[in-house]
Order: sequence, then structure tokens, then C-alpha cells
Amino acid sequence: MGLLKGKSEGGAGGKRGHSNMDHWGTTDEIKATSRKRRRLHAKNIIVDEQHEDVPRYLCNQCSATLPAIEVSAAVRGQVSQLVRSGAMIQAMDLLRRNRMSLNAAKAVCTHVSPKKNQCHRCSEAIERGEYVECSVCYSFNYNW
Repeated sequence: MGLLKGKSEGGAGGKRGHSNMDHWGTTDEIKATSRKRRRLHAKNIIVDEQHEDVPRYLCNQCSATLPAIEVSAAVRGQVSQLVRSGAMIQAMDLLRRNRMSLNAAKAVCTHVSPKKNQCHRCSEAIERGEYVECSVCYSFNYNW
């Protein structure tokens, strides 16, 4: 006669009472609560951004509403350098550490010009300035 299959001993397979856990929730419960906490934090940042009296720009090409960045010139330089080197995730992370939502950080990073005075969309020459609209394709550029 073979061995009967039954429940395994305590501490296996995400069951309550695992020896390395200092809490008594299952892994799924922990993931759900941390996911909810992250969503609420992101929502609070977005609500704060919407209530601030920060000037906003509209990209006529993609209809994105872009904030005028209120960070130091050094941070703007780092963001543009990271975007131009292809490190978009690090640039978004830098903006997030400066109290910007993920949506706004992504929009800003996609609108940073790939070279100084060059449109990010059509690669045509654009005017000098920090916040510039391309005269050819009408897309908005952060020209840092």
C-alpha cells in the first residue's frame, strides 16, 4: 500500500505560520495591501499636482498636458543627460524623487529634446528656450 497524500506540514506553500514571517497574513494578502498603499500614494501625488498653480503646456501633437518643471537647473541637466543617453527609467526616477507623478515624469521624459535645439519628434531645428513648440510638427519640447 502506498503513502496517503494529505496536507503538508505547517510552513509550506504560502500557508499561515511560515517560520520566516513576522506577520500572519498570506502572501496574497500582503501583496494586495502593499499594492493598494502604492496606488493611494500615487493618487495623492497626482491630486497634489492638479491643485498646484503650476503653469501647464499642451503638446498639440499628442495632446499631453505637461507641467512647467520647478526643479533646479542641475536636476534638469541630469534629466536631459539621462534621456539623451537612453536611460529613460533613471530620468523618470529622478523626477519622481522630486515629487512628480509617474504619468507626469513619463510625459516630461518623452518630450525632452534628443539634442539641444532639436525637436524630439521630427528632429528639425527648434528655437532657443526651455519650453519650445516645434514650428514644423507643433510638438512640445523641453529644450534643456
